[in-house]
Amino acid sequence: MPPALSSDLLPLVAVFPSDDDALAAIRETCAEVMRSPAPGVVLLRPFQGLRERLYAAGAAVVVC
Repeated sequence: MPPALSSDLLPLVAVFPSDDDALAAIRETCAEVMRSPAPGVVLLRPFQGLRERLYAAGAAVVVC
């Protein structure tokens, strides 16, 4: 059986209306991008309070 994944290793997924909105939110929140698999979609390294900050910065959906 593989070892359990730590929640620290799992990315937070945020969806924005556009790449420009995503980039602005990343700058505003000082988030660390792990990957951007599609326009307006970013995988971020999670930290305390990031989810709320992303919503405040215009995210349509945030999945932890």
